[in-house]
Amino acid sequence: MDICSNSCVAYTGAYKDLTICPFIKDGQPCKKPQYLPKKKASSQDKPQAQMMCLPVMATIKAMFANAETSYLLRYRDRCLQEALRVTSESAQKYSDVANSRVHMYHYKNGLFKDPRDIVFALSTDGAQLTMKKQSDTWMVILMLFNLPPEIRYQSGQYITVFSSPGPNPPGDLESFLYSLFEQMAIASEGIWTWDAVDSSYFVNKAYISMVLGDMLGSAKLNGMAGHSAIYGD
Repeated sequence: MDICSNSCVAYTGAYKDLTICPFIKDGQPCKKPQYLPKKKASSQDKPQAQMMCLPVMATIKAMFANAETSYLLRYRDRCLQEALRVTSESAQKYSDVANSRVHMYHYKNGLFKDPRDIVFALSTDGAQLTMKKQSDTWMVILMLFNLPPEIRYQSGQYITVFSSPGPNPPGDLESFLYSLFEQMAIASEGIWTWDAVDSSYFVNKAYISMVLGDMLGSAKLNGMAGHSAIYGD
């Protein structure tokens, strides 16, 4: 997708029909053009900067197509069913999202009825890639809370959705996330998926149930001023 060369916005959603960056920073609009100047009148428009957002549910389909990972993805439902079996009016002890009261509330209100439905947690943060040059890239990952906690945070078990190219952090992060939100809207309705354990197709649904981040990441996602503001949030 096309983005502002200053990393202010991605030209999606409310910005999809614009060709000049409208983002306000330090009281001034960016005004960077979306496209490079044309060398010939007949030549096609070429964006100044682009970024790739990876297809999330393609990864989930691949995991269900493998019998070992398909079984691991059922960890969430195994914990949930055990918690539902032993739950009572007394205080319920739990150790993970999968057997928490919040997740039981989800289940009793119509979500996650299929053992294979996916729970995502979105996490984001910035990263400085070099020591002497400005290179502030921004990364977004999805953690699979269907997997056992012993492995879900290991390299290769989470999904890297995108990393912005920099050199500046995203101005309007939601515009960068727009493609992901479109994918998740489709996933919440259900996607036809092959399951290697049952050797059959099923309708897989997936939801982002929580958003995680440090103070900088949280401020980017919730639109607050952050810890460096005169009146910090």
